[in-house]
Amino acid sequence: MKILIVDDNDGCRAVLQAMLATYGDCETAEDGALGVKAFNAALTSNNPFDLIFMDIMMPNMTGRDALRNIRDIEKNNGIDMLSGVKIIMMTVCDDKSNIIGSFSDQCEAYLLKPVSKAKIIETINELTLPKPI
Repeated sequence: MKILIVDDNDGCRAVLQAMLATYGDCETAEDGALGVKAFNAALTSNNPFDLIFMDIMMPNMTGRDALRNIRDIEKNNGIDMLSGVKIIMMTVCDDKSNIIGSFSDQCEAYLLKPVSKAKIIETINELTLPKPI
């Protein structure tokens, strides 16, 4: 599985990358704009991501804006929602507006930080993604 972790916190990216190492190759991006750029580059090179973990509060482009941009790129490339990348929002934002808005923007899951490894694995399994190597 190919995974993209988009978070402006170095520590969060490192911890999540270590947690997900057995699930596949992980790449990281420091903000939403770089996350969209990495997603687009992977899609263009015919090696798309299977899963994205996306923070919401980031500089340059929020996670919600990045989510919408990624779904627009997929739509413009003829990728329907069932075939698109699975996006898990992982954030400290626990307000209804962000939660409902993220699902409206077509994320597959919404996890509140701090998140346990068990909850991350449970969420991945619920999304029927590839199992660890």
